Amino acid sequence: MKAKFLLFLLIFQFFIFSSILGQNFYSFTSFPPNVNSPKALEIYKKIAKGAPVRYEGPRATFLRNGIKWTIIGANAPIVNPTRRPKNWPVKGNRFEVLVIPEPITNYKILPWTEKIENAVRSNTISIVACPGEYEPASFVIRSGDLDLKDIMITCTDLKAKIKDKNGRRQTAIISKENIDIRVVKCWYQAGKELWIGRGMRKILTPELLLHDDSLIQVNYEYQVNIIKNFDHIKDADNLLPFTISKRENKQIWITVKVPENAKSGNYSGIITIIANDKLKKQLKLSCKVLPFKLSPPKIEYAIFYIAKLNRPSQSIITESCRKSEKQMLAELKDMKAHGIEYPVIQMRSFDPIELRKIFQLMSKAGYTNDILFYTSWPKLNINLSFLKNTVNNVVKLAQKNGFKQVYFYGVDELRGENLLAQRPILKTIKKAGARTFVTAIDFNFPLLVGDLVDIAIWHGKLSPLFAKNMHKLHHKAWSYGNPQCGKEEPETYRRNYGLALWKADYDGACDYAYQCTMGKKIWDDFDFERYRDHVMAYPTINGVIPTIQWEGFREGVDDVRYLTTLFYKVKTKDGEKQANNKIKQFFNMLDKNLSLYQIRYKIISEIIKLDEHLF
Repeated sequence: MKAKFLLFLLIFQFFIFSSILGQNFYSFTSFPPNVNSPKALEIYKKIAKGAPVRYEGPRATFLRNGIKWTIIGANAPIVNPTRRPKNWPVKGNRFEVLVIPEPITNYKILPWTEKIENAVRSNTISIVACPGEYEPASFVIRSGDLDLKDIMITCTDLKAKIKDKNGRRQTAIISKENIDIRVVKCWYQAGKELWIGRGMRKILTPELLLHDDSLIQVNYEYQVNIIKNFDHIKDADNLLPFTISKRENKQIWITVKVPENAKSGNYSGIITIIANDKLKKQLKLSCKVLPFKLSPPKIEYAIFYIAKLNRPSQSIITESCRKSEKQMLAELKDMKAHGIEYPVIQMRSFDPIELRKIFQLMSKAGYTNDILFYTSWPKLNINLSFLKNTVNNVVKLAQKNGFKQVYFYGVDELRGENLLAQRPILKTIKKAGARTFVTAIDFNFPLLVGDLVDIAIWHGKLSPLFAKNMHKLHHKAWSYGNPQCGKEEPETYRRNYGLALWKADYDGACDYAYQCTMGKKIWDDFDFERYRDHVMAYPTINGVIPTIQWEGFREGVDDVRYLTTLFYKVKTKDGEKQANNKIKQFFNMLDKNLSLYQIRYKIISEIIKLDEHLF
């Protein structure tokens, strides 16, 4: 008891001493996520500017011009005060544009990054893609000593002169409707890592890809996000005019969707940037469409999707667990467009009506009735008869809807003796007609339960030995948590869920999760003290808002597709042994830390050498 009192006295003296030194108490500690500190209450009032403030857990709302705004992050500490640079490189009333040749990078371009290390001065943005592929591009607008208002960015169709079979030149077009332009939004999040651990470390980070930049306002003095219509967020369908304050950067993100039937050739169009109704700059957007199509990836890609459908009486909101049919369809389409073959469907209680609707939505989104991955998150103490009935019901309904195989999830993240205790559960799943998949966090997993697990999803750093041990049992090794979803590092996802999987001899990946609220609201990173929200694309009432890490993940899938294409072409020409030897050359490039862009271009060069007749 005496020790506890001394500890309390020591902490109390620490904060008193900090105050005497003129330090801000708020910068030394974080408050419980659902408690508004005196500092947070002060921030709410200053931002609302006299408007009545309503407190909602760790957030506050106010009305302005008939719009409801929600203040996020005031309950988290300001660790590093915001400091603007003293010598800004752009002067006067002009603005400049810098091109980012390799946009999938962990390098963060913030509003006040003075020297953007991965940027070049150029009037041309160049990308290379195959028919049917999505390919990103990026540039940065830098304002001078005046605010840039009403910025508008447009792009023309991309055109190429193509020879037909008779040698006549014709114009081929990639419509501007296939070119998506967004702003990269930097906002405050609760730290760099997804596990908060020792306390929130508020950081400003680029993440969101928005059409409506005004959807989220960011106050740099108080380091908070101010979100429009928080529970009913709706992004615009296309890029809206936006403002860049003086002496700031704004990164722009472009995604070109090359049509499936696009003819190979060099396409180009013009991007026009207009600000303040008179300042104007133009860039050339060049897209080289390659003369081959990509194979499906040799690696299998799944992702945990923990959403359930709304009941008819429920309102449509922007959350991770509740979806209208329109929202779920948009999200399934988004997963499909980012290379996910198998969204893992969650249903804690079997509901045939809801599951049948989800099957229909999957079909509309373009998924084939091939394999269903399903989880009800069973526990070790589950009644085995109940489990058998559940698995049976899922398998029968899936088969009626055309699925050829069902994988049913075991008990999550077990170690040691608990793994052995799971064996009756895994046997029950198999006897009920399904195959098994489950996460693995114990290196003895193959020895203890590997014979009963068809797909083991290894956590964290890739282990070739773990994959080898699962393969000895003629079962598969997948990856997750390397990292889990939501870390704002697109290059990390591209590498770890791309070529690194193949190099480590993994069969697939199934990360957690497409969207998962750790606190109560997925749009609030500061309402849970242990973990940050896990998000690849944020929900809206009319679709999704993608993130830079999600775009990085897709590029990783595409890297695997390029290498798969090369593998099968070499295998067809020279046999499997030569194909594997060729692939090892690119794994050596990974070890030498060549950029993933360099490696892809080398893969493309090898494919073209094999297909010279295409020219």
